[in-house]
Amino acid sequence: MLDYFLFVCYYRTAMKHEPIQTQEQLGARIAEARQAAGLTQAELASRVELDRTSLSRVETGNRRVDVVELAAIARALGRPVESFLHLPSPAVVSQREASGSGEAQPRIDALAEELASDVDLLLDLGVLKPPSRFKLQSAVTSLEHAEGAAQEVRRWLGCPTEPLLDLPALAERLALVSVAVQLVGDVPDGLYINRGQLGVAWLDGGQPAGRRRFTLAHELGHHLLEDEYRIDWQVGEDETERIVNAFAIHLLLPRRGVQGRWRDLATLEQEARSRAISIAASYGASWSATCAQLQRFELITGDEYAKLASEQPRRGEFVALGVTAPVELAPPFVSSLLSSATVRAHRRGKLSAGRALELLRGTLQEEDLPIPEEAPLDSFAQDLEPLD
Repeated sequence: MLDYFLFVCYYRTAMKHEPIQTQEQLGARIAEARQAAGLTQAELASRVELDRTSLSRVETGNRRVDVVELAAIARALGRPVESFLHLPSPAVVSQREASGSGEAQPRIDALAEELASDVDLLLDLGVLKPPSRFKLQSAVTSLEHAEGAAQEVRRWLGCPTEPLLDLPALAERLALVSVAVQLVGDVPDGLYINRGQLGVAWLDGGQPAGRRRFTLAHELGHHLLEDEYRIDWQVGEDETERIVNAFAIHLLLPRRGVQGRWRDLATLEQEARSRAISIAASYGASWSATCAQLQRFELITGDEYAKLASEQPRRGEFVALGVTAPVELAPPFVSSLLSSATVRAHRRGKLSAGRALELLRGTLQEEDLPIPEEAPLDSFAQDLEPLD
């Protein structure tokens, strides 16, 4: 059964990735995964009951690794077996070369490949049905175009001026699924991976709620620009990032909506700070984005902006105004399309409980999973038929 399982993994992996061909390539994949996990050869060898010399020879391609050893290595590194059976995607390699070899880069690349493989698996199993990808009517090449693109997306969603509540669900309508997990150490705000039918956004769950929503809106911008793979270590570094940044802020805080809300609050004789807090809460935007947008729309002066932006609101100020900001993407979070597809696959006997829990990333426990339907053994063979 183990050999057959690995064959199924290999077949599915080869559908969308270039499969490994040599022991040297397999060894290199194991070495990359070990480095991404922050383990030395000695530490990994101890976990899988190999001597360090044997593991060193595996990583250099000078020793064959059998399926039992590969399964043990995968468990020790917290990776699915199939992740070792294909080469890194060209997009990951390109991004790695462009970004240099920062200390956190290997594990972020590994996370990107893991997310891509998870989505590919669900697509191949036929349980993940993505909606048609939304296409912008024209190219976005300037900050002005970015605001127009945000307005176009809002009209298509049927929300031209009002707050975008449940942003992950709205993003799914645009064929972008999202995952938020809090990692330890130096991590980017988010990353985006283009899987053709779907885009995948990963967000650092350790960010404040408003910043998480901004990051998802930012990754949605990359999705609509059809980037292949983008890591957002620091948003706004280059011209493309500035354009995507502008798209995100206009998507969350639309000109007409914010201006109208500002006027309505003025009739209540609220001072500028109270009005800004109310707008940040109702639109679910970060304080810095809200202040910047108010100045951009000439609702506050430069001096007022400097004063407002320098002091983050306290929770009591929201309570005093009777407003509450939406809390979305709190970690661990897996958007509905991914989580429901994963549970369906498990229920139909296409995913083991352990593999399903890996894809669900802590949002469910084993006792939460439905009891799988009984399926004949030959149903696994049906999965090997060519996929469209």
